[in-house]
Amino acid sequence: MKRNLAAELAEGCEALAVNRLSQRALPPPEVESMTPPSDPMEDLAALERELHDPAVRRDRARVDALLHQGFEEVGRSGIRYTRAETIAALASEGPSRAAITSDAFALTALGADAALLTYRTAERLADGSDIRHAHRCSLWLRVEGRWQVRYHQATPTTESPG
Repeated sequence: MKRNLAAELAEGCEALAVNRLSQRALPPPEVESMTPPSDPMEDLAALERELHDPAVRRDRARVDALLHQGFEEVGRSGIRYTRAETIAALASEGPSRAAITSDAFALTALGADAALLTYRTAERLADGSDIRHAHRCSLWLRVEGRWQVRYHQATPTTESPG
Protein backbone atom coordinates (compact mmCIF):
# COMPACT_ATOMS: atom_id res chain seq x y z
CA MET A 1 0.00 0.00 0.00
CA LYS A 2 2.80 2.39 0.85
CA ARG A 3 4.38 1.63 -2.44
CA ASN A 4 1.28 2.54 -4.43
CA LEU A 5 0.73 5.66 -2.36
CA ALA A 6 4.36 6.70 -2.90
CA ALA A 7 4.04 6.05 -6.66
CA GLU A 8 0.84 8.07 -6.81
CA LEU A 9 2.43 10.93 -4.91
CA ALA A 10 5.43 10.86 -7.21
CA GLU A 11 3.21 10.91 -10.31
CA GLY A 12 1.11 13.72 -8.82
CA CYS A 13 4.20 15.79 -8.02
CA GLU A 14 5.58 15.19 -11.51
CA ALA A 15 2.29 16.26 -13.11
CA LEU A 16 2.17 19.36 -10.90
CA ALA A 17 5.76 20.26 -11.82
CA VAL A 18 5.05 19.83 -15.56
CA ASN A 19 1.92 21.94 -15.22
CA ARG A 20 3.80 24.73 -13.44
CA LEU A 21 6.62 24.63 -16.00
CA SER A 22 4.16 24.87 -18.85
CA GLN A 23 2.54 27.88 -17.18
CA ARG A 24 5.93 29.58 -16.90
CA ALA A 25 6.90 28.72 -20.45
CA LEU A 26 4.39 31.06 -22.00
CA PRO A 27 5.16 32.13 -25.53
CA PRO A 28 7.00 35.43 -25.65
CA PRO A 29 4.80 38.45 -26.26
CA GLU A 30 4.63 39.53 -29.88
CA VAL A 31 7.25 42.08 -30.72
CA GLU A 32 5.84 45.16 -32.37
CA SER A 33 7.02 45.80 -35.88
CA MET A 34 9.63 48.49 -36.26
CA THR A 35 7.48 49.91 -39.08
CA PRO A 36 4.66 52.05 -37.74
CA PRO A 37 1.21 51.08 -38.97
CA SER A 38 0.24 52.96 -42.10
CA ASP A 39 -2.51 55.56 -42.09
CA PRO A 40 -5.07 54.79 -44.83
CA MET A 41 -5.87 58.51 -45.16
CA GLU A 42 -2.23 59.37 -45.88
CA ASP A 43 -1.77 56.32 -48.10
CA LEU A 44 -4.83 57.03 -50.24
CA ALA A 45 -4.17 60.78 -50.47
CA ALA A 46 -0.64 59.94 -51.66
CA LEU A 47 -2.03 57.53 -54.28
CA GLU A 48 -4.51 60.18 -55.51
CA ARG A 49 -1.70 62.72 -55.76
CA GLU A 50 0.36 60.15 -57.62
CA LEU A 51 -2.45 59.93 -60.17
CA HIS A 52 -2.19 63.72 -60.57
CA ASP A 53 1.49 63.50 -61.52
CA PRO A 54 1.92 63.90 -65.31
CA ALA A 55 4.71 61.30 -65.44
CA VAL A 56 2.55 58.73 -63.65
CA ARG A 57 -0.50 59.57 -65.76
CA ARG A 58 1.48 58.72 -68.93
CA ASP A 59 2.84 55.48 -67.38
CA ARG A 60 0.35 52.85 -68.55
CA ALA A 61 1.78 50.14 -66.29
CA ARG A 62 1.52 52.29 -63.15
CA VAL A 63 -2.00 53.50 -63.96
CA ASP A 64 -2.99 49.91 -64.74
CA ALA A 65 -1.77 48.88 -61.26
CA LEU A 66 -3.67 51.70 -59.55
CA LEU A 67 -7.01 51.18 -61.31
CA HIS A 68 -9.23 48.31 -60.24
CA GLN A 69 -10.32 45.93 -63.04
CA GLY A 70 -13.89 47.25 -62.69
CA PHE A 71 -12.82 50.92 -62.63
CA GLU A 72 -15.16 53.54 -64.03
CA GLU A 73 -15.18 57.31 -63.79
CA VAL A 74 -17.61 60.15 -64.19
CA GLY A 75 -15.43 63.06 -65.20
CA ARG A 76 -15.76 66.73 -64.34
CA SER A 77 -17.60 67.09 -67.67
CA GLY A 78 -20.25 64.57 -66.59
CA ILE A 79 -19.05 62.05 -69.19
CA ARG A 80 -18.66 58.43 -68.06
CA TYR A 81 -15.33 56.73 -68.85
CA THR A 82 -14.33 53.07 -68.75
CA ARG A 83 -11.03 51.80 -67.38
CA ALA A 84 -9.59 51.37 -70.90
CA GLU A 85 -10.71 54.87 -71.95
CA THR A 86 -9.18 56.39 -68.81
CA ILE A 87 -5.84 54.64 -69.27
CA ALA A 88 -5.69 55.67 -72.93
CA ALA A 89 -6.64 59.29 -72.20
CA LEU A 90 -4.06 59.65 -69.42
CA ALA A 91 -1.32 58.03 -71.52
CA SER A 92 -1.92 60.52 -74.34
CA GLU A 93 -1.78 63.68 -72.20
CA GLY A 94 0.94 66.08 -73.20
CA PRO A 95 3.59 67.45 -70.85
CA SER A 96 2.13 70.97 -71.09
CA ARG A 97 -0.89 70.11 -68.98
CA ALA A 98 -1.43 72.39 -65.97
CA ALA A 99 -0.35 71.00 -62.59
CA ILE A 100 -3.14 69.52 -60.48
CA THR A 101 -3.33 70.77 -56.91
CA SER A 102 -5.40 69.05 -54.25
CA ASP A 103 -6.44 69.55 -50.64
CA ALA A 104 -9.21 69.02 -48.08
CA PHE A 105 -8.81 65.25 -48.11
CA ALA A 106 -11.35 63.37 -45.99
CA LEU A 107 -11.65 59.61 -45.59
CA THR A 108 -14.65 57.48 -44.74
CA ALA A 109 -13.82 53.85 -43.97
CA LEU A 110 -16.42 51.55 -45.52
CA GLY A 111 -14.87 48.36 -44.13
CA ALA A 112 -11.45 46.84 -43.59
CA ASP A 113 -10.69 46.90 -47.32
CA ALA A 114 -12.83 49.74 -48.67
CA ALA A 115 -12.71 53.52 -48.24
CA LEU A 116 -14.25 56.63 -49.76
CA LEU A 117 -11.81 59.50 -50.23
CA THR A 118 -13.13 63.00 -50.94
CA TYR A 119 -11.09 66.11 -51.75
CA ARG A 120 -10.85 69.26 -53.87
CA THR A 121 -8.69 69.95 -56.92
CA ALA A 122 -7.77 72.73 -59.28
CA GLU A 123 -5.45 73.04 -62.23
CA ARG A 124 -2.62 75.49 -61.55
CA LEU A 125 -1.41 77.52 -64.51
CA ALA A 126 2.18 78.70 -64.99
CA ASP A 127 1.22 82.17 -63.67
CA GLY A 128 0.05 80.58 -60.39
CA SER A 129 -3.67 81.04 -61.00
CA ASP A 130 -6.05 78.12 -60.46
CA ILE A 131 -8.77 77.05 -62.89
CA ARG A 132 -11.18 74.12 -63.30
CA HIS A 133 -11.94 73.61 -59.60
CA ALA A 134 -13.66 70.33 -58.67
CA HIS A 135 -14.91 68.33 -55.73
CA ARG A 136 -13.78 64.73 -56.17
CA CYS A 137 -14.48 61.36 -54.63
CA SER A 138 -12.79 58.02 -55.14
CA LEU A 139 -13.85 54.62 -53.92
CA TRP A 140 -10.70 52.65 -53.04
CA LEU A 141 -10.61 48.87 -52.51
CA ARG A 142 -7.70 46.91 -51.07
CA VAL A 143 -7.15 43.96 -53.41
CA GLU A 144 -4.47 41.39 -52.55
CA GLY A 145 -2.89 43.81 -50.09
CA ARG A 146 -2.74 46.90 -52.30
CA TRP A 147 -5.15 49.78 -52.80
CA GLN A 148 -6.86 50.27 -56.16
CA VAL A 149 -9.39 52.89 -57.15
CA ARG A 150 -12.70 51.31 -58.20
CA TYR A 151 -14.73 54.44 -58.92
CA HIS A 152 -13.92 58.13 -59.34
CA GLN A 153 -16.18 61.14 -59.81
CA ALA A 154 -15.54 64.86 -60.20
CA THR A 155 -18.04 67.69 -59.81
CA PRO A 156 -17.19 71.23 -60.97
CA THR A 157 -17.16 73.92 -58.29
CA THR A 158 -16.04 77.50 -57.86
CA GLU A 159 -14.38 76.75 -54.52
CA SER A 160 -10.61 77.13 -54.57
CA PRO A 161 -8.31 74.67 -52.85
CA GLY A 162 -6.80 76.42 -49.85
